[in-house]
Order: sequence, then structure tokens, then C-alpha cells
Amino acid sequence: MRNKLQFKNFLKRYCKYLTSSCNYRLSSFLKKLDGNYRAIPAVMLYALYYPGEKYFYRNLSDDMKKVFNELLEEFKNYDSVEEMCKLSDNLSSEFKKVYSAYLGVFELKENEKDSKMMYSSLLSELLSNKSVSKYKVCKDNNLYQSNLNKFLHGDLSAVSLDKCRELRTYLNNL
Repeated sequence: MRNKLQFKNFLKRYCKYLTSSCNYRLSSFLKKLDGNYRAIPAVMLYALYYPGEKYFYRNLSDDMKKVFNELLEEFKNYDSVEEMCKLSDNLSSEFKKVYSAYLGVFELKENEKDSKMMYSSLLSELLSNKSVSKYKVCKDNNLYQSNLNKFLHGDLSAVSLDKCRELRTYLNNL
């Protein structure tokens, strides 16, 4: 599914955020792990997507190698990293917290979709009740008219939630 936030992509962005890395490479994340205990589980889970990555394993401390080997053993029982995080009873709470963060972000995306659907119908109604053209609304709000038309006809990715709020305020104040 195109719009569904994939766990691997979440991990990649989450690792970049937690490590303050300038790129998405596993080696960059590894360099910033020293003392960053919050990032270690996320980076280890992300490393499971790259089984041939010898640089990563070779540069782990002995304690982290032990934890990573346990993680690898647990991973052998599952088809995917996401499935392991969701179903495993043997996974430590640090790894479960990473999965909980993913679920939180995923839930926010779903809530955003619901909000955008509501705004789509609200904006359609406001546009039909106000004597203003779509062209003027778009010009005044720095928005392409084609994006507004796409949004009003079901393409929820065409307009951001912030822009929806801005348009609602603009139309209510007319």
C-alpha cells in the first residue's frame, strides 16, 4: 500500500532523528551510538534489514554484540522485523518501545487522513456557500488550483492539514 507508513522507512527516519545523523546510512548511525542509549534499539532493528552489513557488527562494542546476537536469534523465528516486534514475547522492552513509537506515528497518519476527509467536505460546502471563486481562494492562499481541485475530489495528499486549516479560516472570514 503506497500511503501506509512502512516500518523500515519509519526506522530509517527514526534512527536519523535519534542519532542526529546527516544521512540515512547505517554506518552513520553507528558512529553516533556511543552513549545514545535511546537510539541503540532502533539502530539495531534497522540493521536487521541489512544482514550482510559487516561494518555494523564489527564496530559494535562487546555488550552491544551480545544484545544484537540475541536479537538475530529471535529474528530467525519471524518473517519480518515488524512481525517480530509485534508478536515476540522474548523481545526486550527497549525494542518494543521502538515499535510503539511506530504505532503512534502510524495512528497519527490515520487520524490525519480522517481530518483531511472532514476538511474536504467542509471546504466544498464553504466554497459553494460563499460567493468566491476557487481561483481567488487559491491565489490568496498561495495554493495551486489544481491541488485544491484534486483535494476536493478525493486526493487527500494534494493539500496539507495545515493548509486545510488555513483555507477554513480564510473562507469563514469572508
